[in-house]
Amino acid sequence: MNNRNKALAVSMVFSFFLLAIGLSSTFLETGGKQFFPPDTGVLGTTVILSTFILVVPQFLLGYGRFKEMRDIEEKFPDFLRDIVEALRSGLPLHQAIVHCSKFEYGRLSDEVKKMAVQVSWGLPLDKVMGQFIERVRSSGRVALSTRVMLEAYHSGGDVVATLEGVADGISVLNDAEKEKKSLLSPYTIYMYFITYVFVAIVVGINRVMIPIFSLSSGGGGGSVGVPNPIGFVNPCSNQEGLSDLICTGYKLACSAFNIDPSSIGCYYSSLFLGMTITVAIFSGLIAGEITENSINAGAKHSIIMTGTVIGVFWVLAFLGQLTGNV
Repeated sequence: MNNRNKALAVSMVFSFFLLAIGLSSTFLETGGKQFFPPDTGVLGTTVILSTFILVVPQFLLGYGRFKEMRDIEEKFPDFLRDIVEALRSGLPLHQAIVHCSKFEYGRLSDEVKKMAVQVSWGLPLDKVMGQFIERVRSSGRVALSTRVMLEAYHSGGDVVATLEGVADGISVLNDAEKEKKSLLSPYTIYMYFITYVFVAIVVGINRVMIPIFSLSSGGGGGSVGVPNPIGFVNPCSNQEGLSDLICTGYKLACSAFNIDPSSIGCYYSSLFLGMTITVAIFSGLIAGEITENSINAGAKHSIIMTGTVIGVFWVLAFLGQLTGNV
């Protein structure tokens, strides 16, 4: 099992454990008594935490792998140039790899040392290089350059000139990506700004509109004498099938944020929360795609934005400032 599969297995165990706690707090009874007081808020909270425990490690490991490949891409031209110098001194390619394993290339050093050990054991160079290509296949740039190096070696052409050209080409691409990142990095700040402005707008809508929805639905009309001219109703008051399943998710979210699940404010607060989380997730992914040309790079931004959004909603709900005076 690789690291991602191990992390997934551990995350699933913890997620199921939390879900079991949440379910037991609502449904588990023994001898007419429950182990925990019935509280759907606990279930809603455990669902949110379980989702984070299951998803976040996979995003982080994917981003770690992405950063590792970026470091390898950055050091690969230096490795190729050292190979060129070794070839010019008269060493064949397999001995040049062993010679270069003594140098430092960051995270690429482990891969070079592994190839050198395999060569010293007598493995064919084709197999050694093929396994290296397989290990770095997520970086098309390095994998393609390695294939070019191997083909140039087998063809008997000017290997030195070929490798110098490949090294120069990768260096140019790396420099272009660094310049692109520096130019587009302000857009990452814009994505954060857009997300938090959306949070402020949603909270404002909650504070202003939900009390109106509640009164219009008849929730407060009897006490203050307000008629029901608009006729707002809770869409989750009488649903079946898939709609009922979706509304159950809304009610669990309301319980987690200490909002009355039977109120009309529950539906709209949960709907706005879902919209805000969606904006946070995709804003982070877009930020990573813009600045680093990778969805995995946007995972860290998505996690930060989503965690912040949920934290803001929790704090506002705790202070009683999320839905207004409903």
